[in-house]
This record gives sequence, structure tokens and C-alpha cells, in this order.
Amino acid sequence: MKDYIFLITILILRIPQSFFNKKTSTLVTSTPRYFVYCSYSYVLAGLIAFVLMLSEGLPEFNPYAFGISALGALALALNIYFSLESLKHGVMVLSSLAGSAGLLIPCIAGIFMFAEKMKLMQFAGIALLIFSGWLLIGYSKKQTGAFTFKTLLLLIGSMISNGTVMLSQKMFSKFLPDMSASVFSFYTFSLLGAGMLAGLIINSFSKANRTEIKTVPRKLFLYGTILSVILFAINQLATVAAKNVPSAVMFPINDGGATIISALTGACFFKEKLTKRSAAGILIGITSLIIINFG
Repeated sequence: MKDYIFLITILILRIPQSFFNKKTSTLVTSTPRYFVYCSYSYVLAGLIAFVLMLSEGLPEFNPYAFGISALGALALALNIYFSLESLKHGVMVLSSLAGSAGLLIPCIAGIFMFAEKMKLMQFAGIALLIFSGWLLIGYSKKQTGAFTFKTLLLLIGSMISNGTVMLSQKMFSKFLPDMSASVFSFYTFSLLGAGMLAGLIINSFSKANRTEIKTVPRKLFLYGTILSVILFAINQLATVAAKNVPSAVMFPINDGGATIISALTGACFFKEKLTKRSAAGILIGITSLIIINFG
């Protein structure tokens, strides 16, 4: 029961996360700004994780924990890029659905890595999820005026990278069940923050980039602070819940719910009107996630 309360909490946190992700995407308009935003956000998230880890008692270094966290950090770094860029080139609900489709990776990997069986109905649910994505691609094209090959690649990148993040959470919880989730959060966010800082330093060698860095809006740091806290909380809760909740149940609830929330957020705050096609795509997507969940 406790694990499902964690999942409900994650869904609630998705509301401000969707809103501020969209706001952030409009401010991260250049590579220097991207590195400033990511450096600030993930170093802050790593510090939060470090404080929590210290409060639980400093653990011994575990190379397996470090390796799994490094995989999560790399996947998260790629997902940040693909998500921000896809938000610029398409509507929120399509970007969210692409990330949610990444649940296929831990669900299928769970069959071989964690002995988590998938039923025939769950595979049928996956087919419906793909169909709902096709409907939403048409909706995105109508809203933005175009759907390019670049947009498609961004969405595929978002799906694969987000799925790998989910898989790393599952691997940590299953392979290291006695280790605190705060260790995973600390390693993941610290490695990511260090990588982004390195990128920021390299970018600062250019005079033009230094000028761009100086003009970063203060709002970006505010959004970064809010999203850092939310991301840390979601990562922490998801890693804990992954110990007991099967992949085919956890990730459809977690990331499928994010699709619904993104659609409503886009409609309420960013004038992304819901059409018959988008409503059908969302409903079919929700249905597919329910089938995957209970199939």
C-alpha cells in the first residue's frame, strides 16, 4: 500500500513539473543556457541527496551502485536534451507520451533481468500505445504547423533515454535492495551535475558564450530550483517503489499518468487546445496503459 501512495505522490508532483518544464524550455534557447540551467539544477539536486544520505549514515563506496547510477546519469542527461527540444518542436502531450513510451524498456527488460512475466494482453496494450502516439503526432502537426523528421528523432530519443532512466532505477532497487535510494540519487545527480559543469566551463572559453551566460534570466534559476526539488523527490520515491512494484504496473501508472497531466497542463496554461483527435489519442493511450497494467 505504501508503494502505491508513493506513486500517487509522484503523479501529484508531475503537475508542477509539467508546468515548469514547459516554462524552462522557452528560456533554454542556447547551448550556454542549457549548461547553466543543467549545472545549477543537478548540482542542487545532488546536494539535497547528499544531505539526506548523510542523515541516514554515510555508506561505503559500492562500485555496482556507482555503475548503475552512472548509467542513470547518462540517460538522464540525454533525456533532458531530448525533452526540452521536443517541447520546442511539438505539443506537451506528445512529448510526454514519447517519454512515457519508454516504459517498454524496463517492462521488456524485466522479463529477462528480473523474471517479471508479461502477458499477451500487455503486449496488445503496447500496440495501442503506439497507435495513440500516431494520433497525437497528427494533433501536434496541426497545432505547430509541422512535424519534421527531426521532431520524430527527438521523440524517439526521449523515449529511449527515459526508458533507460527507468531501467536504472529498477536495476538499483533489485540488484541492491539493502542500499538506500538516496545513494542512487546522490551518485546520479552528482555525476550529471559534474558533467554539466564541465560542459559549462568548456563553453565559457568563448567570449560570445560568456556574454550569453551573463544574460541568463533569473527566472531560469527559480525554475531550476523548483524542478530540482521535484526531480529529486520523484527519483527517490520511484526508486523505493521499484523494489516491490512490478515494472508493468509501476511505469504505466507513473509515466502514463504524466501524459494525462501534460495534456491538461498544456490545455489550461499554454493554449494547446484539445481536439477530437487528441482526445481520442489520449483516451487510447490511457486505455493501453490500463491494459498493460492489469492485462
